[in-house]
Amino acid sequence: GKRFHRVLGNLTMVRNLKRANGLIGIIILIAFFYGFASEGYDRLWTAQVIRNIGFPSFIPGMTDVLWFGAITFVSKLISLGSVSWAQRYLKHNREAALVNCLWFITGILFLSVVGFAWSHHFFLALVFLWIARAIRVVIQPLFNGWINLQIKDSSIRATMFSVLSQGNALGEIFGGPGVGWIGRAISIPSALMTSSLFLIPNL
Repeated sequence: GKRFHRVLGNLTMVRNLKRANGLIGIIILIAFFYGFASEGYDRLWTAQVIRNIGFPSFIPGMTDVLWFGAITFVSKLISLGSVSWAQRYLKHNREAALVNCLWFITGILFLSVVGFAWSHHFFLALVFLWIARAIRVVIQPLFNGWINLQIKDSSIRATMFSVLSQGNALGEIFGGPGVGWIGRAISIPSALMTSSLFLIPNL
């Protein structure tokens, strides 16, 4: 629909930017793979908890809704702390350290999604879930910081940030239906595992 055509239009615009350097294609692919991996996880994590993990019953009166509320509340606290850390990290580290950090946390994100996919113990799955949430929050500002170091022309950089969001959206468009089909046809853990595999090209 309109979203898909907008994505293609922006990607065509970037292709025609003669001043842009050769990193643009790589940057868009990175955003695409992150979008593909994140869409399957976002769609399926609640189903994984409900169908394959389950909630503990030792707290009387804790319904599924209350558990999800508690999980989301803690996730937001972790996200706030993660963003604060990312901001401090960007101020005090150079390009090489930034690249190593992105590589390292992408690997941890891959392992946490795999761990969440195959864990059947609630609290262990919760640890993997919160690790994944924290890393996903910090990846974007760190990635943006890396782009700022790579593309010096401010006009091209502004275009790149716009196109990056579209590349991410394109990954979500392609990732959602395919991963959803695997979840229905095979299993939810298999679908989550498939999503995590699309992080590997970014390592």
